[in-house]
Amino acid sequence: MKPTQPRAISKDDIITFKAFFTHDIPASIAAKTNLLTALGLVCYTEFIGGIIRGKVGVSADNRLNFYEAFNKLGDHYKVFDLQLNKEFGYDFYSFFRNGLAHEYFAKKMFVIAPKSNTGLGIGFHNGNTPSMANEPYFNDLLRVLDRYIEES
Repeated sequence: MKPTQPRAISKDDIITFKAFFTHDIPASIAAKTNLLTALGLVCYTEFIGGIIRGKVGVSADNRLNFYEAFNKLGDHYKVFDLQLNKEFGYDFYSFFRNGLAHEYFAKKMFVIAPKSNTGLGIGFHNGNTPSMANEPYFNDLLRVLDRYIEES
């Protein structure tokens, strides 16, 4: 049975989570585990969105939780999501998050790297291959989490 009630997350839980997040992702980047790092980042995006929405653990809200945080990463993330859907028929959640979590690969040819030439966490490599850059994505996601902590 899928949970329908959100799990209570305290301020202390969020601070503990942030300690794991800010240790594990940089350690994974340093270890050059690009695919594993990207998987962690998209899962953390969903969890952080659940924290913001107060819906952690509600399976039916996974996509909504993900997009709650993803849409706060910056306008270029929203634009990329629309372009990805237009060009490939998948939004970011389906292409990367579900692809990595359930199929070990994104839905089509993709690139995952520690950094990007543009400094952005997402984009199109060589103009047409969907890509994710772990370090800038992490920095953007950390800003979303920090903003939530400051405002709550």
